[in-house]
Amino acid sequence: MDRIAGSRFEERDVDIIRESFEEAGLEVRMHSIDVLTWEHEQCEVEGIECVPIPPTIGDGVEGILTSDVSRCGDRILIASTTSFPDNMWNIYNEAIEGGARAVIFYDYYPGRYRKIVVSGVWSYGYRTRSRASIPAIHIRLEDGVSLVRRAIGKRVYIDMRARTRISRGVSVEAIAGGRGGGFIVVSAHHDRWFNSYRDDYIGVEILMNIARLAGERGAGKYGIKILSFTAEEFGDPEMPAWYWAYGSRLYASRAQDPGEMLLAIVIDTAFREPIRVSHTSPDHVKELLKGSGIDHIVEGYGHPYTDAPSLWRLGVPTITLHNLEELYPLYHTNLDVENMVRGFSSIISRALFKRIREADPTRVSGQRISEDLRMRMPQDLYRRLEDRISGEGFYRLVRCINTHTMEPIYVGDYREKYRDMTTDPFPYWIAYRASQEGWIEPIRIPGDERIIYRSTGAGEAREIRRYMEEAVDRIIECVKA
Repeated sequence: MDRIAGSRFEERDVDIIRESFEEAGLEVRMHSIDVLTWEHEQCEVEGIECVPIPPTIGDGVEGILTSDVSRCGDRILIASTTSFPDNMWNIYNEAIEGGARAVIFYDYYPGRYRKIVVSGVWSYGYRTRSRASIPAIHIRLEDGVSLVRRAIGKRVYIDMRARTRISRGVSVEAIAGGRGGGFIVVSAHHDRWFNSYRDDYIGVEILMNIARLAGERGAGKYGIKILSFTAEEFGDPEMPAWYWAYGSRLYASRAQDPGEMLLAIVIDTAFREPIRVSHTSPDHVKELLKGSGIDHIVEGYGHPYTDAPSLWRLGVPTITLHNLEELYPLYHTNLDVENMVRGFSSIISRALFKRIREADPTRVSGQRISEDLRMRMPQDLYRRLEDRISGEGFYRLVRCINTHTMEPIYVGDYREKYRDMTTDPFPYWIAYRASQEGWIEPIRIPGDERIIYRSTGAGEAREIRRYMEEAVDRIIECVKA
């Protein structure tokens, strides 16, 4: 069963997490929020078991079955998913544009059911509301092949029951005080589709292990905040196109003193070694993981599809541990269970806890972030920052970049399959390069959906250069504050 925000199954997990934190002897705080809970009951199509796709709702739909998305008007489209599961979003949007009555997805891999949130809009905007206006369901690959063979061009009936309601989700916070001021944050999320052990109950296990270790040995120089978030997968009552990370986003918006959070470690889909590491500060990655014994691959800036943006937008240097690419075959499926993962969470917990106790996030060399900025900025703009990149100024610089210029970035059209958001500490440099080289594809900042490059020709490079200067001014003002 789903453990989604606001459900009775989430309540059970929250009780387990809270009790674990309390047994460790830590201070525990509960953060209850309004969430949109999506629930479903039966699902069947022509004698085949199915699962509804969130957040679509309905009580059944009938129509002629087609596999042609270009001619699906007033019909039910049946389509395969791909090796990149989030492409379901693209196919669903195409079906709505084509006038389909419903969509039946069958999986790229055999023997599994999968749930991927769809929106019905070509956007990842915070202020763009989802319009998942037609029902969608998912069936196994083998059932999809059978249905295509026997029912294309024939009338089929989807018997599904799915609805939404307003409920309450709960994030759980445990606090271990340190000897000095400030905290290192470690987070995961406990809401999930199906059982989804790797996404992300294994992260919650790591949190509970770190809480136990902190209770036994103390936090070290700085305190530790351990956060298990609700509504990472789904749950914002406003149903924005950026539908994920609602629980952490709301937590961040209510933070009374963001400056006390010195570093954040987000654990999401980390289930094997080498662990993939995304970050908003390469120097903090080096300091945290050196000598940890954790086999890892540093991927670069990001990761926007997790709770990380909620924290880095507060200025907090953020490190995300994940194995999302390795998870794709099991991602959001009923086959993501605990087998063959036992012991991993204990090993990673001990290694992380040791480094967290020893870490001083406020003292980093800044060499790597300095090199990255030098590469991204025109020389004259970089020189304006150089006098701020020394000694303790590095930590302040990292926080200011996180707050003012670290952004997700999308190059091209949302309609393109197999294309993804990335993250950059100074995205206007990519737009400037595009204007110099005459790129055709637009460049946007998802979330607020700013288009920073439109391929409009003469004059655009000067406009982007002005934006770059303004961005550098914001960083300098922040560092001075």
